[in-house]
Amino acid sequence: TCQVTAERQALLEQLGFRFGINGPHAARTMMLDDLRLLLAHTPPHATRADYASAVVDGNVLGKPTRKARELALRHMATLYALDPLNPIFRALRRLWPLDEAAQPLLALAVALARDPLLRGTQPFILGQVVGVSVLREAMEAFLSTTHPDRFSPASLKSFAQNVAGTWTAAGFL
Repeated sequence: TCQVTAERQALLEQLGFRFGINGPHAARTMMLDDLRLLLAHTPPHATRADYASAVVDGNVLGKPTRKARELALRHMATLYALDPLNPIFRALRRLWPLDEAAQPLLALAVALARDPLLRGTQPFILGQVVGVSVLREAMEAFLSTTHPDRFSPASLKSFAQNVAGTWTAAGFL
């Protein structure tokens, strides 16, 4: 992996990238179906408040409780920003309706930029042989190596499943 200088990181953050050690994939996948629903039910010029209202008040994602709606909104806002002032989200929003088949890769590109946990799995996934199954245990072993003593066995399994779900939804697995 390449090291990001502080100056480069600051520039990337201005574009909407996120850094650190935590990310939504500790608890969720890239939520592609939810993103599709949300963007289908909000106008292209929607504000961050409009997205929040659609998810929490309008329940466009069909979540069973207000708490579940708020949690989904939090994860989606972390993954995608859901804010037209954020350049990477603005690009996603403009490109989204142009090609439905490209949506999974577009969502993945933004999720990689905004979730450092997911981004850390990119070398592992891209290093796999095309057409060969990737076992969850192999992802767990990779995560154990790159993040020694960070995850409990249950967290490691969950994180590996979430990451695999995202890479699968994007068409890589």
